[in-house]
Amino acid sequence: MDIGDHVTKFETIQSLNDYLQVESSNNLVSVIDLSQINNVTHVVKYFGLYCVTCALSEDENSEYASRLYFIRPGQYGRYSSGDIQPSRGWLLCFDPALLQGTLLANRMSEYSFFAEPLSMPLYLDEEQTKLVDSCMRSIRNEQYRELDRYSKRIFASGIAVLLTQCLRFNDKQSSVHTNRNSDIVRRVDILLNEHFSSQATNKVLPTVAWCAEKLQLSSNYFGDLMRKHGGVSAQEHIHCRIVEEIKTYLERDTCSIGHIADRLGFKHPHHLSRLFRKSVGCTPMEYRQRMSK
Repeated sequence: MDIGDHVTKFETIQSLNDYLQVESSNNLVSVIDLSQINNVTHVVKYFGLYCVTCALSEDENSEYASRLYFIRPGQYGRYSSGDIQPSRGWLLCFDPALLQGTLLANRMSEYSFFAEPLSMPLYLDEEQTKLVDSCMRSIRNEQYRELDRYSKRIFASGIAVLLTQCLRFNDKQSSVHTNRNSDIVRRVDILLNEHFSSQATNKVLPTVAWCAEKLQLSSNYFGDLMRKHGGVSAQEHIHCRIVEEIKTYLERDTCSIGHIADRLGFKHPHHLSRLFRKSVGCTPMEYRQRMSK
């Protein structure tokens, strides 16, 4: 199965089930209870199959009940890696050969979530998770029946119901994200204002990565949103806000540049001076002298 020192290849249902040490009832579809999977080697996987993973949340205080991950044939992934291996949930895999001669074959292009990176799952609430659970159990029940001339169509119909439900989930999540992300500049400004208004000392200097983490976004996605909705890069927006905070200190206090740098979270005072000069066109002390006049 290996196609490299650290890559394992799955092109059949049998190969994946053998790897996960579960029984193979047929060569078209496999629905696996993730709680039944034993420890497996953490290596990069290459898939020749379609896979849908429903990973139940292990955090009782989480905003969502589960996450859905989608893998398409020809994609590499780290399913069962230390980063995303779920202990509870479902794994549905089906061979592309299942689609041949079914109505599902003509609809696969509709399911755009198969084209998304694995790092961008669908987040489901409790009700949505129950729907997925019901679909998975229905498909699993069919897989233990003896194959006949209707099996392929029944499998395809069950998978179509699941994926169509996922389309609904995806549309809802996209709508929420669109409304939320269009307000990204306001959310960043609120975050920065709260950060700078805090009375805590030895602060962390806000960065793109810091803001993205606070907003629960990836750094790249956060940067894309800021360019789209803010008109400037995320770094430029954050630096502008930091410079405004430096100006406030320079205008109202007589404290040293070193004290201001320490207060705002700069590692060295000259880092503050360099950022300020690049943005304003003069040194912090020159700015203070201008304001005093």
